Amino acid sequence: MLRDMLLDERGDEIELGFALTAFLRRAVVASREAASADATRDHGVRDFRIRKALALTRSNMVRSLDLEAVARESGLSRPHFFSKFRDELGLTPSIFRNSLRLEARCSK
Repeated sequence: MLRDMLLDERGDEIELGFALTAFLRRAVVASREAASADATRDHGVRDFRIRKALALTRSNMVRSLDLEAVARESGLSRPHFFSKFRDELGLTPSIFRNSLRLEARCSK
């Protein structure tokens, strides 16, 4: 509906303003809900270092931080990091990072 209103040159400016405001409100609410879901989904992970690693991995997708650096930043040795990560999440850090990349590509 909003797209049609934007393309209609004869459209009512006030009605368009209301529609744009409603659209932006929904977008902000959806963004907050997504951020809230991201913040709460790691609470099931017991080890704070693994939660930190999850946050680092998510926030550095663009920079593609290597997993050894994630382990180091989380305060764990590489072997201990991989072992704890697998114990906590049931998958390897590499699989987790690859699934994040796939999600990001599919959402574009």
